Formats: sequence, C-alpha cells, structure tokens
Amino acid sequence: MADTLTVAKFEFGMQFTLGNDDASAPVSTGPVSYAAKFPMTDGVGENQADKIYWSKGRSLAGGASEELDLAGVLTDALVAVLTFVELVGIVVRVTAVNGAGVHVGGSSSNGFANWISSAGTFGTDQPKITVKGGPSGGLFVLVCTKAAGYGVTAGTADKLKIANDDGALAVTYDVGLIGRSA
Repeated sequence: MADTLTVAKFEFGMQFTLGNDDASAPVSTGPVSYAAKFPMTDGVGENQADKIYWSKGRSLAGGASEELDLAGVLTDALVAVLTFVELVGIVVRVTAVNGAGVHVGGSSSNGFANWISSAGTFGTDQPKITVKGGPSGGLFVLVCTKAAGYGVTAGTADKLKIANDDGALAVTYDVGLIGRSA
C-alpha cells in the first residue's frame, strides 16, 4: 500500500495593531492580519509534495551540531525511510527560552544548500542562516510551490546541518521538511 500525503494547509500568519501614545493625535492601524497560505496535494508536481519529516524537541548541547541526511536515512511518522529528491518546505523553530539559537546549513561536506545564496564557493563559504532564540523562541520558514523545488542529490548535496549557535547553552528545536520523491 502506498503512502498518501495530504497537506491541508501550510501557512504562516501574523496579526498586529500599531498605534502611538500621542494624546493630541492618537493613531492606530486597527488590527491587521496577514496570512500566506500554500495548499499542497499528494504528488510530485507544482503545489504538490509526497514526503514529510517532522521532529519535535530535538536537543543540541552547547557548540554541538548534527546533519540531517535527506536521502535515505530519515524516517517519517509511518517509519518509512525518506529519500527526498526535492524539498518544497523547511520549517525550523527554536523552542528553548534560554537565548541559544541554531544555524541552518553550513555543512562542510555534501551539504544541501541550493536554497541559500553564497558569496563564495560552497566549500569555503558553507552558507547558512541563523534562527535566533529568545523568550518566545525563533522561526524560519521556506516554501516553494513550483514544479521544480530545491533539488537534493544523494551523496553530494543531501546533508542539512543544524548547529547550536551558542558554545555553552543547550538548544531545543523542531524541524519539519516537506518534499518530493521524484
């Protein structure tokens, strides 16, 4: 029996009210809501995905790192081995409240980094982004709904490195990967 992935909604939203405290001319924007929604169905084309990896509460000691192998090592919630050919979504949420964050990317070997620009060559630059921690944590979201997602190449471009950005404090994070098998 084949697995079927149904992503009812992949969305990011925020709500806010902006105002000032000038008693002579109070101004308020009123409540503003913003939502970006990316519906996906099961498949390997545009607006589709058929593989998902989710891990909640991963922990890294101060200065530690790990590499998530996107081709043949991770398993999904049904304990099926995942081999991503493309990623169409990455979510990294720092959940610890101690101030530590994580670097996403930056693998020195076989790194999956075609989703981030590099000023130099991959081998010398090791491109990455930083998700800062804090009292409420931090969040990084990347979504691609195009027919051609971010390609994963087994053995040469399949390692997504997650590194603690603090040398002493531990960090806890969640990671979600949505992708395609072909």
